[in-house]
Amino acid sequence: MAEEEELDRLREDFPSWHIWRSQVGRLWATRLGRAAWERPTDPDFAMTVDGDSARVLRAELTAQNDAFPERPLA
Repeated sequence: MAEEEELDRLREDFPSWHIWRSQVGRLWATRLGRAAWERPTDPDFAMTVDGDSARVLRAELTAQNDAFPERPLA
C-alpha cells in the first residue's frame, strides 16, 4: 500500500485524531477536541503520539483508544 493510502486509512480508522507526516518522514497524531482537559492526570495518557511507520503509529493509536475510550462531551 502506498504511503498516502496508509495515512488515509489511519485517518479513516481514527477520526478523533489529526494524523500527519512530518518533513523528516515521521508519522504523528494529536487528539482532536478537549480530551486532555477531561482526563484525570494519568502518565499513560498521551495527547500526541508518533511512530516510524504506519504500523507503529496504528499500534500507538490503538493502545491509546483502548486505554482511554472517547467520551461524548456533556
